[in-house]
Amino acid sequence: MHQVIRCAFFALDEVMASKDEKGGVQTWQGSLRDTPRVLEDMSSAVRKAGSAALALQRTELSRTEKAGHHDIVTEGDLVSQRIAMGSLAKILPGLPFAAEESDEQAMIPGVPQARINPQGLVEAEAYLALDPVDGTTNFACGGPDWGVAAAVVQRDTGPTHGVLYLPGNDLVVEAARGHGCRVNGELIQLRKGQVLRECLVAAEIGKFVPDDRLQRLLGLVHHSMGVRNLFSSTGNTADVLSGVHGAWVHLKGGSVWDFAAGSLAVEEAGGFACDLQGNPLKWDKLHMEVVLAANEEIAKDVVNVLNIKA
Repeated sequence: MHQVIRCAFFALDEVMASKDEKGGVQTWQGSLRDTPRVLEDMSSAVRKAGSAALALQRTELSRTEKAGHHDIVTEGDLVSQRIAMGSLAKILPGLPFAAEESDEQAMIPGVPQARINPQGLVEAEAYLALDPVDGTTNFACGGPDWGVAAAVVQRDTGPTHGVLYLPGNDLVVEAARGHGCRVNGELIQLRKGQVLRECLVAAEIGKFVPDDRLQRLLGLVHHSMGVRNLFSSTGNTADVLSGVHGAWVHLKGGSVWDFAAGSLAVEEAGGFACDLQGNPLKWDKLHMEVVLAANEEIAKDVVNVLNIKA
């Protein structure tokens, strides 16, 4: 399927930042307004990064294990991050990055990183969450369900604007708080009134998910039309937006860069986002858990069926 999803974007016409003793930006404010130029620039940044990764996917792709054969990084991840980070740093000057790949090969000299304290709390008041290749397993295996994700996040209030790009599907998602979600320039709204028993549900299934949570997943099989596993936050988000999935749940939990742009897009399309206990999402920690759904009723049903305690 050849499809482009676009959601309205805020633009930045002013950046005010203060630096700490190490030069990292700890406070950041932007005066935000709707500007086609910034929308175009941010879309261009993730497209450029994703296109470079796609070109590498079609070659003899090198990969390195981070924590075993199920957790890898490829040269595509590193190249994509350098390109995206370099471009976005020019568009959002001074905004610190929380990016998935910390290898020095993936970093850009002079671009600040968001400081994370020993408890995993993000110290920056605002930061840019970046996943250069979300769905690396799919990417490494030659599949299309992977993408580049970037979002500006206010630590206390959540994502304000973000972009997802799935090169293998030529799919772009853009979102801005309060400005809705657009498909090919037209505002979209997720279907109202759908209930869990009428839905396909997406869930991350793999070695990284604890056995007790995998057992709980059987409940979703019985209460829905079935469970799919794409191994990709961007792919699952796109399928929620398109209506293929009524909900998506990450049973292990991930990091802010996995969920920021996608949760914003789903909410702006009229959907609902919460954690595995049904609470509002918090954006002050690097690690988080998430349920994205077409509406609040489906999300709450998913939470109740799983019955995962905090």
